Amino acid sequence: MTRGQGTSTNQVHVNHRDLYKTVCEMQKVARGSTLPILNSIRMKTNEAGELELSATDLNLYEVRKLHTSKTVGKIPPVLLDARILVKVLKPGKGSKPAVEEVEISALSEEKATQFVVEGSSIQLSTLLEASIDDWPAFPVGDVGMYTETDLGNGKHFLEGLRYVAQALGKDETRMNLWSVHTGKDTLTTTDGHRIHQAAAKVESGLLIPGALVDALMRVKLDTLVLRSEKLGNGKLITFFGSGWEIKMKEGDEQFPEFEKIFPTGQPGTIIQMNIAKLRNAIERTCRLSDAVGLNFMFSEADGFSVEVADVCAGLKAKVPVELSDYSGKDVRFGANYKYVLDAMEGVNAETVRIEIWEELAPILFEFDTDERAIVMPMRL
Repeated sequence: MTRGQGTSTNQVHVNHRDLYKTVCEMQKVARGSTLPILNSIRMKTNEAGELELSATDLNLYEVRKLHTSKTVGKIPPVLLDARILVKVLKPGKGSKPAVEEVEISALSEEKATQFVVEGSSIQLSTLLEASIDDWPAFPVGDVGMYTETDLGNGKHFLEGLRYVAQALGKDETRMNLWSVHTGKDTLTTTDGHRIHQAAAKVESGLLIPGALVDALMRVKLDTLVLRSEKLGNGKLITFFGSGWEIKMKEGDEQFPEFEKIFPTGQPGTIIQMNIAKLRNAIERTCRLSDAVGLNFMFSEADGFSVEVADVCAGLKAKVPVELSDYSGKDVRFGANYKYVLDAMEGVNAETVRIEIWEELAPILFEFDTDERAIVMPMRL
């Protein structure tokens, strides 16, 4: 990386804030590899005159397209180190710059790309260890073998995705627990300890990998289309909208048979209460102890309460919660309080309905909205 001024007939101007934000987001894909080419961002101007950025880790493939206010010639494809590019584009501290655009020029003689950022001219060399010819080809599905679902502005789909993503597994090697399963108008996830489900009108039978879910959370949605393409013996899942495209092969593992976990028949106890009051009681109780497991108690005589006991610290605390409705027998169950809070997080409802069959049976959380969750009990 050098500072200086070169000359070029290939030049574009692009909004500084948009470019910096996009590169920061794409760096999450182009990082952590021992191969320099996978730590890079591929930059060029496309046929539409947009600045096109691409990144991949050979699992997730991401393309962003940015509007240019001025285009002279074309920026040929170049590979730039993502980490250094972020540093080059990072806005300076202090007052708002007079120039809100970045000038990008291709310097053929110097084999470099020049960025004029907030008045400073910086030349960034193309990766020496990687050739543009080595850039991985993005996967393409079998010709004519695809289905598309128009998800409108994507708002409802993204709300459901955010809710179920809380129950994604953390182990990326277990794709069945690190994916969102699409069912009949539903999205479902499980990490083996809980299940989250939300409504969404999408193609049934897909496994959307967690990395693809994370990438969707980063893009700006105004339109959203889901494409599922046949790719060999599997499927290629692509989401695209205005100015971006993200694709990844779906997992080939079998999703757990979660339907069998949802209890059937009449629950032994049904309690209903205000979400904010229950959340407040849990947060007050868990501050008193490092334990992740809390006891939840209901009796017709004493009502509902959240309890924690720490024998080593000589602590026993009980926080009552007012119920709006209840029916059934007295019951007690233990649960990871973080899972209970997650079950209510992001739900656009005021009350939660908790259905309990017996002490060690799965606990069902339902709302007046499109979400529901299962939390497996703990023996405390």
